[in-house]
Amino acid sequence: MTFLVVKEPEQLQQHYDLKNRGRMGRILTKPPKPGTEAVRSKLQAERTKLELQA
Repeated sequence: MTFLVVKEPEQLQQHYDLKNRGRMGRILTKPPKPGTEAVRSKLQAERTKLELQA
């Protein structure tokens, strides 16, 4: 096991970005779980409302 010593927050962010890149790609390509349609619809409505306010 190797340990990574990080001196700067930017290095830490870069480390986790690289580490999670593949994982996030897999998550984003998965279809939504059954039964979450209402929640996803509500979330999308809130996102749209926030975009209109900005």
